[in-house]
Amino acid sequence: MNDNLPTRNRDMKIFCHITMNTNINSSLFVIFFLLFLAFFSFIADLDDKYILKLQEGILLFNMLYSFLIVKRIYGSVVNINTLFLFLFFVFIGFRPVFDLLGLEDILYFDFFINGYVDVVVINRVLLNINIAILSYIGGLLCYNLYKPRREYAITTLKVHLPERFFWYFIFVGGVIRFYFAIQMYFAIKANGYLALFTGDLDVQRGNIFLNFLAGLYDVGLYFLIFSKKSVDKKVLILAFIYMILSFSSGQRGPGMLLFLFVFFIYIYQNRIRVNVLKLAFVFVAFVGLLSFVGWLRSEQSYNFEFSIFKFLWGQGISMIVLTEAIRWDNLIDYGITDLFGYIKYICEYYYYKFSYFDFPYTKLEIPIHYKFYSGYISNISNPVMYDWGNGIGGSYLAECYSIGKEYFQVFGGLLVSFLLNFMFDILKSSRGFWKFYAFHALPFLLYIPRDNLMDFIAQDWWYLISYFIAIFIMRMIFLFRKSYDNR
Repeated sequence: MNDNLPTRNRDMKIFCHITMNTNINSSLFVIFFLLFLAFFSFIADLDDKYILKLQEGILLFNMLYSFLIVKRIYGSVVNINTLFLFLFFVFIGFRPVFDLLGLEDILYFDFFINGYVDVVVINRVLLNINIAILSYIGGLLCYNLYKPRREYAITTLKVHLPERFFWYFIFVGGVIRFYFAIQMYFAIKANGYLALFTGDLDVQRGNIFLNFLAGLYDVGLYFLIFSKKSVDKKVLILAFIYMILSFSSGQRGPGMLLFLFVFFIYIYQNRIRVNVLKLAFVFVAFVGLLSFVGWLRSEQSYNFEFSIFKFLWGQGISMIVLTEAIRWDNLIDYGITDLFGYIKYICEYYYYKFSYFDFPYTKLEIPIHYKFYSGYISNISNPVMYDWGNGIGGSYLAECYSIGKEYFQVFGGLLVSFLLNFMFDILKSSRGFWKFYAFHALPFLLYIPRDNLMDFIAQDWWYLISYFIAIFIMRMIFLFRKSYDNR
């Protein structure tokens, strides 16, 4: 009877492989059908509001169907793709759904545009959103055909030092971050939030040495998370402190992203079963905190009002970016190489700095010259408000449209799906520098529905130097302890 076991195991693997391929092939068929339906409805009558509702209905179905596919592939909703799709729908998808339900008017924008947009433009916006979702899921399915799902758990680090050394890094980085937070808070209080973008703040954040030290907080947090098989709750407290300190600038994105990502890693690595009620409570508390920070940075120009609906509608501002990319298409000159404008800026900035030359561009001119899409499109959309320091942010969907319309939107969705899953595989399987790089870059990559596509490559690059500083210090301590013990 035991002789049949290898055959049974082989047959079971073949059966699972065939079943997986069948599920993926059927899902791909549905995706192509939905793409055809979206294109057909778009071509049928752009100026028809009934077509608008049909596009919104397809979008709502795509939202639900995408989560179903991720659950089918991975057997759990606790997955990096679920987190990305959630952020995608918060920043882009909820506005069309609210309009479909009759709760708001998707044609009206009360910020930057300050008026109504033609239904022709919004129909094309919805088409691009549907393409982006379906191509992302298509990329995920293809990625799993090419590289089937591997081990669930994230590999732990091999560290030969006690945990207290990580706390030293966190303490040093925390002190510097607290210093930055106090300095930033009083500078913004004196000059206003918009001074952060016009270059009128005199703060020490540009001191590269202090930035290296501040990055030790992230490095210490990284070692605390991945030095054990299970993640301790105290890392959530540390991530929350990081988020609160980052709020001092009025910007909610950077700190919120790290906390959200660490919270995800905590649930993922500990294999915690998701409690819907507890998760809903955390979400409501999170919305309240972010709404309050937004109210504070507006200098209390309106009465504070807690509303999940208004928060989600307000977060859907990324839809404005895609709308303006379509409206001002004839004025936009944006190519594939412009995706890497931030990297070009970093190289040229430090070339000027180390050559003792003055950098030739002001804070407001940098995004226009190097084509950071968030600033570039804001200046085209409303140059007066841009000069005041306002902006509509970025979105990888708008970048893809400006590069190659709907055709590049398909490629962009496939690319983003590959990048996200590839980076998460690196985080799970590696142990050295690339694991830290993935930990550092993934929060920025998750944010691209609201930001520029390729900025994650070099975003806050000084933290990578902080990692090497920490590794050097740990190596010296280890060698010293080893030589001392051998005496």
